[in-house]
Amino acid sequence: MKLFNYKNFFFFFLVILISCKKKDDEVTPADDPLDVQAKKIEALWDLKDDASATKDGSVVAEFADLTLTFSAGSKAGGNFNTSNSANASVWPNSGSWTFDGGDKNKLKRNDNVVMTISLTNNDNDLKVSFNVASGVKQGNWVFDFAKK
Repeated sequence: MKLFNYKNFFFFFLVILISCKKKDDEVTPADDPLDVQAKKIEALWDLKDDASATKDGSVVAEFADLTLTFSAGSKAGGNFNTSNSANASVWPNSGSWTFDGGDKNKLKRNDNVVMTISLTNNDNDLKVSFNVASGVKQGNWVFDFAKK
């Protein structure tokens, strides 16, 4: 009879021990890389200098005062606004974006322009490059921004 009581006690003790698992032991999901990237670019960005806007490798001085703001970013996308854009075909005043193909370094604007982005200098510098496929502003554009 005592053996049966010890078995019950041991079983009861194991059940309590297992149910008292610490919350720290639970696995927490890793941050989604797209959410992380969206938060990194969510900022006000100024062109680094007068030579930071180029088309096909040549400086385009008329964009020298361009500012870019990314906001409301998540893995689903976000919004952007610009001020002092010299041409809405190159940089519209506002719009939305999504990650193109799940790539954290490719943003697709709502006008179907796919932009390649790269962050450097502890995420304080942002390079944006894209191609304007038609019109007077057709070409390969590169913009180097610094976080304000």
